[in-house]
Amino acid sequence: MKLKKVITVAVGMALSIGFLVGCGKTGLDNGSNNGTTKTEKKAKDLKIGVSLSTLNNPFFVDIQNGVKELADEKGSTIKILDAQDDTAKQSNDIEDLIQQGVDVILVNPVDSSAIVPAVESANKAGIPVIAIDRGSDGGKILSTVASNNVSGGEMAANYIVELLGEKAKVLQLQGTPGASTTRERGKGFEKIAKEKLTLIDSQSANFDRAEVLFGRSSMTTFERYFIADKRTHKEGENPYFAYREKPEIMDMILAEFGLNDPQSVVINGYTPVKVASGESPIKANGKLMVIDGGMSKAYQKTTGIAGYSLLNDSYGFKIVTHAPFTSIEEILAKGKGNESLKYFLEEKPKRRLIKDTTIGDKLRADIVDLTDLMDYMT
Repeated sequence: MKLKKVITVAVGMALSIGFLVGCGKTGLDNGSNNGTTKTEKKAKDLKIGVSLSTLNNPFFVDIQNGVKELADEKGSTIKILDAQDDTAKQSNDIEDLIQQGVDVILVNPVDSSAIVPAVESANKAGIPVIAIDRGSDGGKILSTVASNNVSGGEMAANYIVELLGEKAKVLQLQGTPGASTTRERGKGFEKIAKEKLTLIDSQSANFDRAEVLFGRSSMTTFERYFIADKRTHKEGENPYFAYREKPEIMDMILAEFGLNDPQSVVINGYTPVKVASGESPIKANGKLMVIDGGMSKAYQKTTGIAGYSLLNDSYGFKIVTHAPFTSIEEILAKGKGNESLKYFLEEKPKRRLIKDTTIGDKLRADIVDLTDLMDYMT
């Protein structure tokens, strides 16, 4: 179902509820039949509460904008809350909407199971609940307005087959664990993938592009500077940090760049290496090197070092480990800087000559071409 249609149907239903069966408590029977008085409300008199799982995703930003546009068109009062992918916050937000006396609640659950108590609270208050994009595993939902997510998963898998061919190796990054869309899309995707693709693994990415691109579940730079509560500083690692330990994954990445030489490696910067806790910059059986050990002084309590430098010569890759800078006087007294050389390979590798490199391959091809040209000329 297209986004515009999802928004139109969901908000249209909310407005229809108020116009046709509106009341002080909009008219959803909570099972007690204890004399709830139903009154008719026009769209302009409606108060609509909306709880979205996140606004850190273009899809849900579009939903927010569409809901606002349609509610403004009808003159309804609307309050939209961002759950920030936090199930506890979403439950509290819905309780607040109930206390504020909204006439109807539109909810896009973070987790289809965790949302059930909040839906039941709205049921007890006689407030209809309409689910958007994701369903609820319990409570009374007036309607769920969503795409066919199983079909969507199948379409994604078939597109990969069309693009890469059958038996292509695929890594599945899924949405938020517990969300109905995650389960349904995964079901559809895996139905096709098991027959036509090679599914290596599946990991959660929480429907968050930033988590996939930046390697973290959130970026908490602001919180670190301005909020004392360290619980807000947490930046969860995304699936990449598990996959980078696997040699076969690194081989796949290298193959995509046409690097099939046994000495080819993946170089990973950006992520500080916690040397003080025993972490090594060499991972995946030597297929990956992490060279950012945290040169910034702010990281040195965590890393135990002042970063790495990467060197490469005919003997291979080497890593220079830097110790934290103390003073110019200490360095002058020692006669050298605070660093130690560590070879990438435990044993010193055999020296590689030009003939052993891709440049050597090109020179040999050039020699053949020149020889053929000389033979032709003579």
